[in-house]
Amino acid sequence: MHVRHAVTMIVLWFFHQFALHLSSLWFKMRITPSRRKDRASERRSE
Repeated sequence: MHVRHAVTMIVLWFFHQFALHLSSLWFKMRITPSRRKDRASERRSE
């Protein structure tokens, strides 16, 4: 077993999971303001 190779794979896996989590959070942050604007416009139309 190559210990260094195993450690590298684990670090890369954690980094990949962290990147996915950050991207999903960033995506949600970008979507929420548009939804709020849509709700405000709907209230005005009513």
